Amino acid sequence: MAINGKRFTSPSAAAVSITGNSVNGWIFWECKMPGLNSWKTIKNLRNQ
Repeated sequence: MAINGKRFTSPSAAAVSITGNSVNGWIFWECKMPGLNSWKTIKNLRNQ
């Protein structure tokens, strides 16, 4: 995962860089898939 050009080894590491706190990145990050109206956590995509 990359944010503003900086690469992270996990979604959690990227989330910590944003929040400054310990965060489960799999439930912190959301995405909106093409053709859908709702946002989903990346955890939901991981489980598919």
